[in-house]
Amino acid sequence: LPCVSMVFRRDFRGKRHDVNVVMRLIVVVFFLASPSLVTGVVEPVSHSVSRLRDVDVDVAAEAESLSDYVVAIRRELHQKPELMWGEFVTSAVVKRELDLINVPYEDIASPGVVGRVGTGFGPAVLLRADMDALPVFEKSDPAFFPAHLRSQTPGVMHACGHDGHVAMLLGAAKLLKRHEGLLNGTVYLAFQPAEEGGAGARTMLESGLLELRPPINVAFAIHNWPYPSTKSGVIGTRSGVIMAGSAAFEILVQQEPETKDTADVVVCVASVITALQTFTSRSTDPLDSALITVAVVDTSSSGNNSNHGGSFSHQFTLPGASDVAYSSTARLLGQFHCTDVYTFANAFGKIETIATLAGHTHGCSVTVDFEPEVGTTRVSGGSGGARGVSGVTRSIKRAHYPPTVNDPSVVESVIKVATEMFGANSVAPDVDPVMPGEDFGFFAQTWPSAMAWLGTYSPEKGAVFPLHSARYVLDEDVLHVGVAMHVGVAMELISASLGVGERSEGEPRTRDEL
Repeated sequence: LPCVSMVFRRDFRGKRHDVNVVMRLIVVVFFLASPSLVTGVVEPVSHSVSRLRDVDVDVAAEAESLSDYVVAIRRELHQKPELMWGEFVTSAVVKRELDLINVPYEDIASPGVVGRVGTGFGPAVLLRADMDALPVFEKSDPAFFPAHLRSQTPGVMHACGHDGHVAMLLGAAKLLKRHEGLLNGTVYLAFQPAEEGGAGARTMLESGLLELRPPINVAFAIHNWPYPSTKSGVIGTRSGVIMAGSAAFEILVQQEPETKDTADVVVCVASVITALQTFTSRSTDPLDSALITVAVVDTSSSGNNSNHGGSFSHQFTLPGASDVAYSSTARLLGQFHCTDVYTFANAFGKIETIATLAGHTHGCSVTVDFEPEVGTTRVSGGSGGARGVSGVTRSIKRAHYPPTVNDPSVVESVIKVATEMFGANSVAPDVDPVMPGEDFGFFAQTWPSAMAWLGTYSPEKGAVFPLHSARYVLDEDVLHVGVAMHVGVAMELISASLGVGERSEGEPRTRDEL
């Protein structure tokens, strides 16, 4: 402040004594100067504020204020779980809540729903929440989750926390709508069906997501993660592969006509199972993570009659036992997982070749199906503007999922947002990739994307059991963190995308551009 000091020097040498003038100058200079110039200290950046259009929004605090709402929605959905492609009650709850806050939406891959907040122009960010439950009988500990809040549908449970995912995205919808005037782009809210094996993400892409205007530029999803590596409230992510590619298979082993009197199907099955283990030991890079599991072997007469119409060559009797049918047909069910994209793409052909040759060696034919049918469902028609097939019976096949590959630039934005809102100690920026699959991988193949984990591991809350466990408990106290991440990441990605080229309604930006 040299001008002030010069004035003081002139004043107190007796040349001028107009104190009012001096004080006015001081006030003006202090008003114009930043606090850092006056004090020499730079003020720390708030860890609970995300900036958008130079307007401060306390995203974390506003998200936390919605905790009661988010928990209430989660509990409502938890009592009404629905299996893949049957999530119509869940979809109705989503539409009810979007209607209440005047967020427009349309049906895409019914019962899928996509809401829209923002300007209606690009750039556009997609936020995704999956909706389906699992065929599991709930056994959660009533000491941590009251019995009256359990699933009201016997044999069906939200054992993967998708009820929490839907609740978090609805909370984010409220917050984004509240600040819609600040959005300099569009946010799509995708409530996706059939993640648990039905490839709902792929069907949404095929049924209208790619036709949306403005086109989607980037996608983000967050999954609850009840494991010790991510304690409750911690945000975990990584660049590159975060979740493996996953596929199921059904192998039908049958006696060949010319060997029906000599071939033993059980020996053939044993040979196929043993040979399949060489896929990981001899057909993949030893530095890649890959596994293959045969989970079901069915040689029963009832199983084969009901599923494949198999014939039986003869019967034999064990001491003290009734007649046992010896089958000429056997069925194997299993899965394989690979973290490397190339290894996963080539696994199908290698597994089929290994199984076929192993069976043939012992006189059996082998047929491999990589999309076995797991059931059927009736697809109801949606409201006006619905996209996708409706009003027909859908055959549900266990689809294969590609590895989920996180885009480094999007991950950088996710880490930035999480750190600013919750501090570096609440961020795990380089988690280990895991072997379960996720159909968000289809979105990551289509747009630059990132999957993050919301840590929900809390022994104090009883939240220690893994996903898909009948004893799974979700730590509801950290759901507001997921709400904040959805909102903060959407804001950050819109800002980041605006810095690339011109805003338009044209083609989606490429990975390199972002």
